[in-house]
Amino acid sequence: MNLKKIRKERLNVGFGYNNQSNRLTDAPLIINRQTKFVDPVNGVVKKDVAGIEFPISTTLPLTSWSYGFYFYPIEELLKHMREFNCIFSVRYSKRPPKTDKWHLRSQNLDIIHGYLSKKEELKKPHIPAVRELIDAFYHPMMVGAAIRNIQKDQRWKQILRRGVNSINTLRFMMSDFRCIHDVQVWCPLEDESQEPLDVKSLYMQQDPYLPPQLRINWEDVGRRAKKWHSLSPDQPLLPHVKSEIVD
Repeated sequence: MNLKKIRKERLNVGFGYNNQSNRLTDAPLIINRQTKFVDPVNGVVKKDVAGIEFPISTTLPLTSWSYGFYFYPIEELLKHMREFNCIFSVRYSKRPPKTDKWHLRSQNLDIIHGYLSKKEELKKPHIPAVRELIDAFYHPMMVGAAIRNIQKDQRWKQILRRGVNSINTLRFMMSDFRCIHDVQVWCPLEDESQEPLDVKSLYMQQDPYLPPQLRINWEDVGRRAKKWHSLSPDQPLLPHVKSEIVD
C-alpha cells in the first residue's frame, strides 16, 4: 500500500468483506460500512467492516514468496483447512463443507510416496531465507518435504468429481441452513445504534446441518469463556443482546 497517498487522502483502511466480490477477504480494503456481532466465546461485542478494493493509484508493486503450509504435518494442515473452510465458507457464506480428501487433493497430498530427507530438501532451489528456515525447522513429516504424486487423474474421474461436487453444492444451498451473510445487517461507519448479531445462537442452529467434526463443542467454549472472563473481570461474560435470529 502507498501509505503516503492513503494518509494524504485520509482513507479508512481495514480488512473484512469485499463489496465488489461479495466475499470475505484478507486483502486491505477502503472501508465504508460496518456490522456488529457478539463473540460466541467471550461475549464481547465486536465489529466487522466492509469496503472496496484499493485503486491502483494507492498501491505499489511488490514481489513476494509464499510457502503456505510448508512446515505443517498433514494432521495440522487438515485441522487448519477444516476450520478455515467451516468458518469462512460454510458458516459465513453457505458453501458446502469440504471433505478431508478434498483438502488433501487441493494441496496435491492425496497420494504421497514418502518424504525427502533434510539433505534432499535443501537441494531444492529455495531462496536463502527459506533455506535457513528449513535448516532450523525441518522435521521428517512436514508436507513441504512430501514426495507427491505428479500424475493427473483421468478425464472421466475429473468430470465425475465435478458432477458430485455440483450436486452436493445444490443440495446444501437448497437446505434450511442459514449463514451469517443472510442475517447480518450493514450500517454506515458512523452509525452506532445497530444491535449486534448473536453469533452463538446462529452457530447452534447451524451445527445439526454439519458433519460431526465441524460442529462446535459448546462445553469447551464455556470453559474457554470462563477462563477469559477470569482474566478480564471488567467485561460482561454474556451480555444481554437482542438476537437477530428468528426460529
